[in-house]
Amino acid sequence: YQHYKDNKREQFLDLVVNKGMSARAATIKLNIKSRIAQIWVKKKEKDPHPNFKMKRRQRPPKLGPKHEMFLVDLVDDRPSLVLDQLMDDLTSRFTDLSISKTRLYNFVTDKCTSRF
Repeated sequence: YQHYKDNKREQFLDLVVNKGMSARAATIKLNIKSRIAQIWVKKKEKDPHPNFKMKRRQRPPKLGPKHEMFLVDLVDDRPSLVLDQLMDDLTSRFTDLSISKTRLYNFVTDKCTSRF
C-alpha cells in the first residue's frame, strides 16, 4: 500500500477540482496511483470536506495486569531468572497464552521494570 502525504493529496485535488485538470493528467503529473486518486475524487464528490485519515485497528494486548503481577511475583521469588525461564513459567501458568519472546521482552522492559 502506497501512503501519500496530505500535501500530495491536496495538490492533486487542487489540480482536479480548482484548475480543471483531468484526474488522469494529475495522477501522471504527481506520480500518484490512479486507484487512490479515484478514491480521493469520489470522497470529495460525496463530501466537500472529507476525512482522509486512515482508521488504524489496534490489537488488544495479550499481556495484562494478571500477567504483570505473575511476572513480578515470579521475579521477586527467583530474581536470577532469564527471559527463557520467564517465558516457560508464564506459558505453563497461562496455558492459553501464545506470545513471542520479543513481545515478552518488550512487556517486561516497558511495563514491569519499575516493579523489578
